Parts: sequence; C-alpha cells; structure tokens
Amino acid sequence: MTAIPLQDAREKYLERRRVGEELVDRPQQEDDAALAPSCLPAPPPLPVHVFPESIQHMLQTAAEAFNVPLEAPACCLLALTGACIGRTRGLQIKPGWTEHPNLYVALVARSGMGKSPCAKAFFAPLWEAEKACTQQWKEANAQWEADVAAWEAQKRSKHPSTSPRPEPPPRQQLITDDATVESLTDIFADNPRGLLWYRDELAGLILDLDKYSSGPQGSTKTRLMTAYDSGPWKVSRVNKARTGFIPAACLSLFGTIQPAVLADIFTGKDAASGLLARVSFIRAPRDKPPLWTETAFNGPARATLVQLVTGLLRLDFHEDNPLHLTLEPDAKQLFIAWHDELAREQWLGDGEDQDSLLSKLRGQCLRLALQLHCLEDVLAGRDCIGSICAATMAGAIALANWLRGHQEQCWTLLGQAGRVQDPPPLHRRVALAVLGLEGDVQGGRLPTAAIHAWVNDGLDARCQVDSRAVGKACSKIGLRSSRKMHGGGWHIDAQALTRCRAIAGIAPTYPAGQPMT
Repeated sequence: MTAIPLQDAREKYLERRRVGEELVDRPQQEDDAALAPSCLPAPPPLPVHVFPESIQHMLQTAAEAFNVPLEAPACCLLALTGACIGRTRGLQIKPGWTEHPNLYVALVARSGMGKSPCAKAFFAPLWEAEKACTQQWKEANAQWEADVAAWEAQKRSKHPSTSPRPEPPPRQQLITDDATVESLTDIFADNPRGLLWYRDELAGLILDLDKYSSGPQGSTKTRLMTAYDSGPWKVSRVNKARTGFIPAACLSLFGTIQPAVLADIFTGKDAASGLLARVSFIRAPRDKPPLWTETAFNGPARATLVQLVTGLLRLDFHEDNPLHLTLEPDAKQLFIAWHDELAREQWLGDGEDQDSLLSKLRGQCLRLALQLHCLEDVLAGRDCIGSICAATMAGAIALANWLRGHQEQCWTLLGQAGRVQDPPPLHRRVALAVLGLEGDVQGGRLPTAAIHAWVNDGLDARCQVDSRAVGKACSKIGLRSSRKMHGGGWHIDAQALTRCRAIAGIAPTYPAGQPMT
C-alpha cells in the first residue's frame, strides 16, 4: 500500500460532501472571506491524461523514481520538448499570429525536494546530443585550421591563390548552462533553430543577467522577452566587426527556484514589463514523504525519453521558411471558444496583472498544442506536418488551465511575500480531516481520536503519524483544544471551519472552451 496523496484526500472529503451528509450551519461567503487567513491553495493536479500513454508512464516512473511530485518531470518535459522542436515548427492560428513551442519554465519547489536529479535525468539525452555536436565541430574545426594554414601558405607562394579565406565551420549547440548576452548572440548566429538555456538555480541566472552587460540595467531581461517570441536580436559591440544581428532568436529556458526567494528575484517591474507573464511558474510541493523506492528511471521510461529527443532533433528545418502548421476547423473553434471566455474574464476583471497573465496564456496554449502534436507524431513515427486536431487542442487547453492555476499561485507568493502561508502537508491533511468530519461535530467539539483516524486512513504504515503529532498540527492551524472531551478534542466553530477550508485550499476551476471528457 502506498501513501495517499493530498489530492486523493481532497477527493475523499469532497465525496463525503457529495453524498449529502448533514453538516453544521456555515457562515455566509463574505464572512468566510473576512475570517480566512492568507493560505496558498494546493496547486491544481497535472492533467496527465492529455499525454500519450508512453509519456504518462515515463512521467509517473520519474516521479516515483526521484520521489518528486509529478509536476517536476512534467516541467522538464515541457521545456525539453519546446527546445528540441525550436523553430522547426510553428503554429499559425491566423495570418500574423504564429507561435513556436519554446517555453520559459520555472520549477518552484523547496530545497532538498530532489528536483535536480530529476532534471538531470530528463536533460541527459540532450546533453548527449550536445556532446556529439561538439565532437563533430572539433573535427570540422581541425580541418578548417588545416585549410587556413594551406591557404596562408598559398598566399605567400610565388603564385598566390585568389580564392577567399576559408570560413570557420558553424558550431551547432543545443543547450547551454552559462551564458551572457554576447555569447548567446554568437550561439544564435550558428543555431537559428533555437537553444535551451538550462540553469539548475534560476535565481543565479536572473541575478547574473546584467552582470556582464554594457547596456542599461534591465536591458538583458528585455532581450529575454524578445527571444521568447523568436524576435530579432541585435548586439552592437565596440568591435564593429563583431556586431551581431539575429533575425529570429528562439530561446527555451528551464530552471528551479525556491518559493522563499521568488520575491527577491522578480519584482513588480517584471510584471509590468511582461517578463513575468512569459515565465511559466509551476509549483511542486510535496504531498507525501519521500519513502524509499526501488523504482529507477530506466527501461521503457528512459527509452521513451530517448526516442522523443532523438525524433524531435531529427525534424527538418528550413531557416528561411520554417514549417507552420494549422488547426483543423473544429480544433480552431474549440480554441476560439476558450479564447473568448478568457477575453470576457479580462473585460470584467480589474487587475493589470491578470490581463498580462491571460494574454500570454492564449499563446502558451497554442505552444502546448504544438508540443502535444509533435509528441504524438514523433512517437508514432510521423513527421509532424499534419494539422492539429480537436483532441490535441482540448488537451492543450487542459494544460493551459493547469498552468494558469500555478501561475496565479506563484504571482500571489510574489505579491504577498511574507503574508501568505504555504502550510506543510500534515497541516493540510489535518484541515481536510476536520472538514471531512464536519458532520460528526457534536456540541461544537471534535475528538482528537477521530481526526487522528481520518488522517491515517489509507496511509502507508511508514507514513502514519501518532496522535501527538496530530494534536500539534491542530494547534498550529489555530484550533482551540477542548479539555472537557475524554481523550482530548478540539473546538469546531464557524471560524475553525473557515480556517480549515483556507488551509485545505481546494483549487479553482477554469473554462475549457467546451465540456471535455
């Protein structure tokens, strides 16, 4: 038996609500809002069903092998897929609006969660391909140096050659982990297909952006926004011979960051400029202890990853005329319905931050649709040139809604730094227990034994907690103890229930364009 994740605990609570148990009277909604503490809700669960079955197996194996939430390998997959496709494919929703699949992905998780080993495993096939590219370049460069030496010797001879000096070979690069604006310019010049900038600690990448830049403070962040949109990139240098211009710089970005430092790295200016909306922040809080597992990320799971990376890197690329895919009519109508629901929400909203987030979310949905399409085609041995169907678009909308939930929570962490609680898993589970036992409250009291039994129900024996730990968690979430109850208990009133609902944090739902099965 394995530990039941918090999401299952929430389903258990909601099921009890659905079967019509008698519950105590509730305060009105406006009273709930006034009494509730600032607690971050649990992030929405990954809609893993939108991926092909082999990808689902790969993600679930990785989550179990590295003892991380499913969001961790999913983040790696989205950044990796977008980078491998690069500018080889685009999705044109209408003339003048084309999206490429690159994403800026930030995995938000506490230190020690195991996110780095997971990321290392997922990006390993890309590093292996990078190693092969480097070896090919070294061989080509050695030949070029020999050709230059022969050319120079010919120039000094009695009968000098009129042929031009041999050009150095381009150096294909797929991934970098340490770069400046100037070095990125050189890399983009040889790699119009695109590049992945991988940094285990995203905070270091952001803080270093302007460290070696000769431009004004913040100018490098502006370049990041340009590369997100595959826009033109120009760097003027003191040495005019090395002035660089890239017609379409396509950058993918992946890094991890701790929740506590989010507000130290990103500012209100990043939200106003649009940079924040371009970064897909995805939370990955633990919902169960990292117990020992014999599962390893190998066999069919890793074979799927290698097949995916190899197939995507083989996609044909025509720099001057990249292939632009389109949506099938029913897929386009599905997107338009979802698009317009967001537009109405923006119209009725009152925040600039939400406008920025929802505006970029539409484009991110198209990028996700393109990724899903290419994933399916590559694993099926197809060449990723067909139009995108409604089922794929429905999956992309589900992923976009999932992404939105994570974005809103991380923006809350940024905007209310120090004032928002992110309760530990046990506190959330205790809060869910109180809510699930609401119908058992008698005389405004609930026994500790009942909460203790609910918390441990269905848990692996290695995960179960004793009554003292449950009592301590009850105190931590603000419940008042009741000495009148035999064996101990807790006062449960309207305020206590409001507090527990806030701590349990049931995630909101978002429009899907149309009902999805």
